[in-house]
Amino acid sequence: MLATMNPLETKELERLKLQGQAYLKSNQVDKALIIYAGILQEHPDDVVSLLILGDSYLVAGDRKAALSLYREASRWAPQRKDIERRIELIQRNCAPSLFDASPKYQPTQPQAVFGLLQNLTGKPVISEEEVQRAQELLDAVLRADSPAQAVAEHLDEIDTLLPALIELNIRQARAEGRMELVEDLQNLLADVYLQIDLNALAGKPAVSGAVQAQRVLVVGIDSHESPFRRTLLAQALADMGYEVSQDAASDWNSYDLIVAHNAHGRPDLMKKIAVRVAAGLPVVLDLDLDFAVLTEEHPDYETLGPGDPAVARAYTAALQICDRITVASSGAAEKLRKEGYPVLMVPDGWNQRNPLWQKPVSGRTSLNIGIMTIPGQMEDVLPIRRAVVRILREFPQTRLVISGDPQLYQLFDNVPEVRRLFLPAVEPDDYPYLLSQVDILLVPLRDSPLNQQRSDRRLMEAGVRRIPWIASPTQAHEDWQAGGIVAHSYDEWYSHLRGLVTEREKARSLGAAGHEQALQREMHFVGRAWANLIQELAPVKDLA
Repeated sequence: MLATMNPLETKELERLKLQGQAYLKSNQVDKALIIYAGILQEHPDDVVSLLILGDSYLVAGDRKAALSLYREASRWAPQRKDIERRIELIQRNCAPSLFDASPKYQPTQPQAVFGLLQNLTGKPVISEEEVQRAQELLDAVLRADSPAQAVAEHLDEIDTLLPALIELNIRQARAEGRMELVEDLQNLLADVYLQIDLNALAGKPAVSGAVQAQRVLVVGIDSHESPFRRTLLAQALADMGYEVSQDAASDWNSYDLIVAHNAHGRPDLMKKIAVRVAAGLPVVLDLDLDFAVLTEEHPDYETLGPGDPAVARAYTAALQICDRITVASSGAAEKLRKEGYPVLMVPDGWNQRNPLWQKPVSGRTSLNIGIMTIPGQMEDVLPIRRAVVRILREFPQTRLVISGDPQLYQLFDNVPEVRRLFLPAVEPDDYPYLLSQVDILLVPLRDSPLNQQRSDRRLMEAGVRRIPWIASPTQAHEDWQAGGIVAHSYDEWYSHLRGLVTEREKARSLGAAGHEQALQREMHFVGRAWANLIQELAPVKDLA
């Protein structure tokens, strides 16, 4: 069939495949599989699409559908050994009777693909049937003598079809070329899916059946690197059904697991950790990063870093005696693994229960460029100072917002007071308010062992608020990617910042992409990683 395609059809097919590959690389599996399934509707002999869909069914556990697609691919490409190996693998590991008959459905049909996507992503997928039902419901409301009464009578159905109703509006806005509205509606749809997931998890115990609820003690010291991590963890575990305490004075042996957050800075906690470990009971040492790399300028250098020899010795001891170490970044995890420690990377998250994350930005006439730091980061900001001042001079509507370090504010003394604003540190729950004062976030970090271990927290939080960012090329920033631009030189800092100031549609699009990724870091989802670790180290107890 491919041989009979005209050049335009061939070009369109290649474009669709490239788009599908791009979606796969960016982990947008749902969009990718819809494209490949669509290709097979027009080109049922496309081997690449058959294999990708077949592999997806295999991952989802539907081996019959996978085998059907592999056999179809083999019919069009009988010489390919990789297809033969796929077929042999399934047949070797499953009873032959399982494959005597063809699947009851065609795996490439839309309904089957929607079911596959739901299995793979764990999210509801809007089917064409649901879109049609939403359209019929909308038409019925519009035709009614009393639309308000019609809405009241169909509230349950409207609630069920809310994603499909939003999808209808997305399609209408796209047809009208209103791409800004499309992005807003897509953001709304993503938030609806998040709420669906959270509602499903809310009040759902971490364990079920005739088991005893696990008791977890979360204690330690908050650092300047991630001042919310310990509190957010305790809240997330409590929401998942664990019995959680933060009372360090309680009886540690009565808990199934201890999470000791940066505990090496407190001698009393280290003594209790040693006693518990000696009794053979599990302790997880949770760290914001490898504190051995802290420099003298860091505000935690004396309290948690190598500035105090006693703290440094306690840190080494904690690394050696705890059952597992969790860290907030892949850079820290990589360094500690090389040193032989049992490390798991569990990223930072955020909690949607704080209403300030979703509070709309109050109207302002200025375009605020923000730098959010902790004390001691002057050397990180110095290389971009000239680029920021240059932008402030070129664009009168811009204003500089600095938070975290008063000395950093003084670094921009040549900027008029009316064009700059300093925001002092606030309580953790009020931190989203600081971010709401920013329209473009700058995260400059020079190349150093400390910065290469810092987490992606700043970029994640910017994503929650839909704030586009420009950042230095640290490992965490390169890994995160969504929502902003990595700048490798002064010229790039200037050109990227100028672009976000002048191209507001681009800035808006980046902010939306960052928001979509940040949704997956809500603490209910990060909490799943903790739940898996707790189950590994402290399995549930059967009451029977």
